Formats: sequence, C-alpha cells, structure tokens
Amino acid sequence: MKSSKRMVQNMAYTHVLFDADDTLFDFQRACRLAVATTVRQMTGEDIPEAFEIYERSNRRWWDRFEKGEATMDQLSVGRFIDFTADMNLQHIGTPEEWRDVYQANLGSFAVMVEGAEELCFRLKDRCRMFIVTNGIAAVQRDRMSRATIRDCFEELFISQELGCRKPQPEYFEKVLARLGNVDKRDILVVGDSLTSDIAGSIAAGLDVCWFNPHGKDAGELRPTYTVSRLDRIDAIVLG
Repeated sequence: MKSSKRMVQNMAYTHVLFDADDTLFDFQRACRLAVATTVRQMTGEDIPEAFEIYERSNRRWWDRFEKGEATMDQLSVGRFIDFTADMNLQHIGTPEEWRDVYQANLGSFAVMVEGAEELCFRLKDRCRMFIVTNGIAAVQRDRMSRATIRDCFEELFISQELGCRKPQPEYFEKVLARLGNVDKRDILVVGDSLTSDIAGSIAAGLDVCWFNPHGKDAGELRPTYTVSRLDRIDAIVLG
C-alpha cells in the first residue's frame, strides 16, 4: 500500500464511495450461482458449461457498454441473445425472459468479498459511505436490500438511474452534486476496475484506492493507493 498523492500525515476521509461488484460483493460467485439457477429453471437441466459460455457473452457486452457502444438495456438482453444462440437454446423462452429470470436470481445472492462485511461495519460510524456502481439498478437494489451491510450506506449512485456511467465525467459530477458541499480532498473512491473506477476517479480529481487482490498491472494509471486486501482500507480512510 503506497500513496502517490497524499503525503500529509493523519488526513482522514469523511466520505467513502465504494464500487459494488468485485469490491464489496463477490460478483463472480453470485453470477455462477445465478446462471446455474437460471439455466435449471428455464431448461429443467443442469448444464456445467453454461457459466463459461455465458461469461464470454457477458464480457463482450460489458466491454461495449463501458466503451459507450451499448446501453444497459441492450447489454442486459443482448448477452442472452448470444448466450442462447451459443447454447442452442433459442427455442426456450425469449431473451427478455432469460434476462428477467437471471436478474431476479442475481439480486437474491448477496455474496460478499472476504473482509467486506467487517470493513463496512468498522467504518459505519466513522465516515459517510455510498455506493457508486454501473450495475443494473434492479439487481443492485434487490441485492443491497438483502445484504447485511445495507444500513452502512446512505445512498446508491447507480449509473442506470443517473443516465451516465463510470468513467464518464458526468457520472462523477452528478455524484458530487448529490453529496453537496463536500471538499474533494475529503472523498475517497474505492474500486477494482481500472477503466471505470480508477480512470474515472483520477479524471474527476478524486483520490482513489484500487482494490487489486490479483496483483494486476495498473499500466500508466496511478491510483492514490493500492491494496490487495480490504482490511488495509481502514488505515487509509481514518488517517
């Protein structure tokens, strides 16, 4: 853990903006469960290779979304058009039906990243916490309503509801406006995505902590902090 920007000692953050998927919530585990459950409900069968095939389609559509080449609505349906075609399941339901069943299942699995629950409860009374996410609104709100950490967060800033997404400047501008009269120096963003969380925060002039449990290379990006474990964030936030 190293700061490339803040060199002043004992400077705490009063507002922490957490990304949701793969930062606090273990999206990969939840996604595997949701895909398996959805396939079983739609086909009556367990198909072991379904997740890998779904993930290829899902990743393609998320890449398009993050580049501004697809909307969230197009993503949520398009990945199931591709998935059912790749699985030869076009004769079972419509892509919209697959989407609805999958999203309901995904929202029901509030699987946490190791250490996330403990971190949120430790920080709950020490700073103000918010969620910043590009996820599907219905899934994000359903899952948070089931999560043990739901009362730790004052508000969820969901791109689908704001009409813009990370890393677009408009997204961060809207979030800052909703926070009110807060000095940027008192805000810390925590996230795992270099393209949306890190690049977007840096462009917005916000300090950002990159949660990097897998030791990836940041390339030319310079996050303010980098941690491999969530339990390292307390010291950063509290100073």
